[in-house]
Amino acid sequence: MAKLRGPGIYIRHNGSEYYVGHSKDVSNRDAHHSGRLLAAFVAPEDTHERRLIETEMIQFMDAAGVPLANIHQRKEPKVGIELDEEYR
Repeated sequence: MAKLRGPGIYIRHNGSEYYVGHSKDVSNRDAHHSGRLLAAFVAPEDTHERRLIETEMIQFMDAAGVPLANIHQRKEPKVGIELDEEYR
């Protein structure tokens, strides 16, 4: 697999769980998460847009029954949107 540089979404696997993440520079994420890099996809430079894509991928993989290390993001996705009190 060619080394992706720049903003992207990535999937890593540590032998038992998968981790989905996003970064403004995917090539710089090797040191931050353990496990083998399985895939990296080009994503928008805008952080909010990357978070939306990352959240959708986490939700899709979770619904498919894939064991994910993204525990907090499955329960409370961080997409950078604060809802007004009336919508909570």
